[in-house]
Amino acid sequence: MGNRKATIMQLAKGFRGRRKNCFRITVHAVHRALKYAYVSRRLRKRENRRTWITQINAGSKEHGLSYGKLIYGLIHAEIGVNRKMLALLAQQEPQSFRAIVEEAKLALSKIVVPPGAAQSIEGPLGGADPEQASPASMGATAAGAAAAHAQTRATPTNLIELAKEMAEQGELSDALESLSISGGERRELQN
Repeated sequence: MGNRKATIMQLAKGFRGRRKNCFRITVHAVHRALKYAYVSRRLRKRENRRTWITQINAGSKEHGLSYGKLIYGLIHAEIGVNRKMLALLAQQEPQSFRAIVEEAKLALSKIVVPPGAAQSIEGPLGGADPEQASPASMGATAAGAAAAHAQTRATPTNLIELAKEMAEQGELSDALESLSISGGERRELQN
């Protein structure tokens, strides 16, 4: 591939008609082909990720967990498996994938829910199907949601308020060790 013309003609190898023979048309066709190749290299990554997510979702739904909850559980379980490997495990190693899903479920069950958030992992109806819920249970759920909303106003809005509330209950030393509070704020809370 010595000069520019030879390089462009070599890149046009396999094109149809005058696009491979006539230099003026070949230049335009090669530039367009290179542009689409550049864009497609980026699109391929998106398409692969979309495919992996679809495969992971299908595998996780077999074990009773949606894709979003699985990823959320993996983050909290500190399992650093990427989506490509998860999709591969879901297809070729179902037992290993099941173990990962069980770890994610365990991590989801250990997540501490703030006092104002009344919803569980299954949803506002406690895992019940909304289509099968009776009107009485729907009313009870609405009342529970109203009570939870009333509680959210009383819940602390930041870490300092939470620590002050825990200090009143006598749990301050544990709270200060688990929270990253600066020394000045810690002295202020202990007073």
